[in-house]
Amino acid sequence: MDDITKKRIEDIFYYNKSYVEPGSVCEFLTEATVFCAEDMIREKGIRNDDKVVFKLISQLIYLEKDFEENKKEIAHLSYVIGNYVGLFSHPTNGDDIGVYYLNKALDLAETDEFKATILDAIDMIVNPFDD
Repeated sequence: MDDITKKRIEDIFYYNKSYVEPGSVCEFLTEATVFCAEDMIREKGIRNDDKVVFKLISQLIYLEKDFEENKKEIAHLSYVIGNYVGLFSHPTNGDDIGVYYLNKALDLAETDEFKATILDAIDMIVNPFDD
């Protein structure tokens, strides 16, 4: 990840300076971005991953202000939140929270490929030890 991207991640997730504009959400807010933000926050001595989750949720709320216009971005970000919370950060009741956001993404998903990806994530949360 280049230095400009890292600086933008720091501004958004650590300093809480702004929101990602709707046209950039799918390209910028990815699992890689979330993990980079998580690492950056830990490097600054904060041991609580809630900062990342709450920033993602606040970004989702921002997008939902223009729901019809931002459906694709809302679906994408709901997937990122559900995947992160349900499979990686594991807060209390993280499975339920993850599945909630993944179902929200599933309801808005526009392609069969994206729907299959979401269903795979849900299955990994609900059936973690199945082959």
